[in-house]
Amino acid sequence: MAKYEKWLQDVISASEEVMKRLGAQDYKESVYEEALCHELRLRGIPYERQRNFELMYKGYTVGGGTVDFIINPFWATKKKADEHVMEIKAVKTLNKWHERQALVYMISLNIESGAVMTFSPDGEVVVIPQVLPKKKLIRVVHKAKNKKSTVQAHILKKALQDVHEYFGLEFMYNDGMAKCIYESALGVELRLAGIHSKASRIERALKSHLIWSWSQSPPRILVEGLQSRRMA
Repeated sequence: MAKYEKWLQDVISASEEVMKRLGAQDYKESVYEEALCHELRLRGIPYERQRNFELMYKGYTVGGGTVDFIINPFWATKKKADEHVMEIKAVKTLNKWHERQALVYMISLNIESGAVMTFSPDGEVVVIPQVLPKKKLIRVVHKAKNKKSTVQAHILKKALQDVHEYFGLEFMYNDGMAKCIYESALGVELRLAGIHSKASRIERALKSHLIWSWSQSPPRILVEGLQSRRMA
C-alpha cells in the first residue's frame, strides 16, 4: 500500500477487507457503502454517514448535498481538524469529475482533506487523496458589483464556464438536483455581475444572496449549455 495518512490507510484497509469478502462483483455503490460502514464499526473507526450540508458557490448557498462519509467526525474526536471527507464510487475508473465532486464537498464543509475511492468491478480498491490548496478561499463571499449591467453574450458565456469549471459534470447524475444547483450558481454569477432578473422571474435577495424567487418559466440556459458540453 502506498504511504497515506493514518486515517486513510485505516479506511483503505477496511475497504480492501470488504472487497475481499464480497469479491469482484458488479454491486451498486450503496452495497459497498453499507458493507464499509459495518467494517468501520468492527474496527472502531469513527465515522458519520450521509452528512447533510449546504452546497456553496462563491460563498452563496446554491443547494444541498450529502457526503458519503466523514471520517473522524467532530462529535467523536472533539477536533474539527481531524474530520476527513470520503466519497465512494462503484466504477471501474475514477476521473477528474469524481475528484472535483469531493473537492466541492470539502469546500462546502470547510474540511481540508479527504479522498475519493472506488470499489472497481475488477476487484480493486482505488483511492485518490484530495487536499485543498493552501491558498483556496473556503466559503469566502464574493461581492457583487455596485452598478447594474445588461445581459451580454460574453457575460453569459463566462458565467457558464465558471460554473462548469467549479462543479464539473459529476453533479449531473440527478437531473432535478443538477437543475437546482447549476441554475442557482448561474443566478449567483449574474447577480455578482450586476444583472437583474426580467419580469418573468421575481427574486428577493439579501446582500446579493437569493432568499426567494418565483418564475413563470424556469431558465434552462445553464443546464442545456452543460448538457451540450457533456455530449461534445
